Amino acid sequence: MSSSRVVLVLAVACCLIAALLASQSGINRSEPDASGARPAVTPGQRDVLAGQVRPKPPAGRVRGNGTTSEVQGPWGTLQSFPVFIAAPDWILDMFPLPSAVTTWTFRGLTADDVAALIDRPGLPEAAAAELLDRSRWTVMDDAIRVLPSDMTVRSLPPDTRAAIYNALARWEENEFHHSPYFIPGNDARAWLAETGLPEHLVDLVARTAYPVGDINCFSDLPLLVAASTSYAEGRTLLKALSRTQTMILRVRIDGAADVPQIRDYWSAGPANAKDFLPLLESIATNDDVRHLDIVHLLPPTARKLLYTFPTPSMAVGGRYPDCHWTSLNFFNQLPESRLADVAGATTFTLENLHTAEPPFTYGDVLFFLDDQGNAVHSCVYLADDFVYTKNGANVLSPWLIMDLDDVRARYSRQGPVELKIYRR
Repeated sequence: MSSSRVVLVLAVACCLIAALLASQSGINRSEPDASGARPAVTPGQRDVLAGQVRPKPPAGRVRGNGTTSEVQGPWGTLQSFPVFIAAPDWILDMFPLPSAVTTWTFRGLTADDVAALIDRPGLPEAAAAELLDRSRWTVMDDAIRVLPSDMTVRSLPPDTRAAIYNALARWEENEFHHSPYFIPGNDARAWLAETGLPEHLVDLVARTAYPVGDINCFSDLPLLVAASTSYAEGRTLLKALSRTQTMILRVRIDGAADVPQIRDYWSAGPANAKDFLPLLESIATNDDVRHLDIVHLLPPTARKLLYTFPTPSMAVGGRYPDCHWTSLNFFNQLPESRLADVAGATTFTLENLHTAEPPFTYGDVLFFLDDQGNAVHSCVYLADDFVYTKNGANVLSPWLIMDLDDVRARYSRQGPVELKIYRR
């Protein structure tokens, strides 16, 4: 696929959850070396275009808080620590609790079509009797609306729920199905641990989660609101569901001998090395300090935004920064607002990036392409299996470091994606 093909589809390239803010009623959620070569990952790194992935744990795994891993490569010795971050109260206070009534909307279908989408294998008899009773449906000119009872929603088996909810995801009116919550590691209890959420609500999330590919999702927020015993409990619920997993990365420095390798790998981009080299050299000669957080190795814009949520002042034309704005601004000393615009992003990509082949190198922009060639997401490769990403154009989507496979699983909900590498 040509470079123009990828960038010209940036109009369709909004992240799949870019509409989260509106749709969820406000819930949630290298410089070349002397030879001219750029440091690259080892030959064992995944070949994304061929679809070959080196063996590793399943996508979406939870690495509980405090669990660390360490890997060596051209980036140095990299240590990773998983943590959860939640939206701050000043953001959550902007949004009311959603309705406690579950509503399913089927647009542009006949009554028989709707019945076929609902009547899936495994549907409990009592649920079928309720959901297929057409006298209970609201039939409009261009849509049919079904209001399942809480008991029926609770009774759906995971695979049946997945089949129905994946159908509902076609229409934006089904806000929590179109843009569901993604459960880190497919473990709802680990996701919601230590949030203060009552056990009956945690249990309800765990029992109503459903599989979509390699990741588990949750869409029944109205059910949780209905089960909340107070307004305060409902607010705690919103805070808990806004949690997302990210990684803290640091490089171990055992002495001055480590400096050249670390400097060469992380010095991608315009004059980036001059920002961190003094600190790197200082740590290398200090016996009391042996680690450097990766945040100190990132370019200024990425360094400033990592682990934060957008502020209202960042909205350009009513739209917050998305994945493409994030990826294309990675090496910029100051973020360019034009990259939130399709024409500006297209021009920037054509003028500053070129397609490349694996293996990945630090700073590569990875475009996720669907089967039509539309770029449904983009992120920036850092090291090992980690990327810098923003998963949605909304105030409730922070800037994160994530495992590439976790990001891939999230954006493969509607079908397989291909990775296309763009490089400065």
